[in-house]
Amino acid sequence: MNSNHLGDIQNIIPKSTWSKKINLEDSLGVNEVAWHYSDIVQVINILTRNGYIILGGDVYQLLNDSIEVTYDNWYINAEKTEEGMRLSEEKAKDYIESYFEKFGENFIYSIVYKKI
Repeated sequence: MNSNHLGDIQNIIPKSTWSKKINLEDSLGVNEVAWHYSDIVQVINILTRNGYIILGGDVYQLLNDSIEVTYDNWYINAEKTEEGMRLSEEKAKDYIESYFEKFGENFIYSIVYKKI
């Protein structure tokens, strides 16, 4: 389901932020990365400024050196337009900020994105 190509975005995300990614391959067997709340908003900003639409994302919990699936997620069926990109950015940020305020710091977020 995830059509992300990490190599595509590695070149546009600053090395300082890219180095903070959490690889989900080893713990969950999925070829995705996630970020802490403090970094994911910057990643979303960079992606949308570079013509990517945020289709949705997943939330994972950090528990005693392991990563657990929370089954919490969001998605948006936005049109691949400038307005759709803006709406997708807003929805992603609203969901993540709300989740963080409600549940705290022990969570990481992965996003599904697509170049428009």
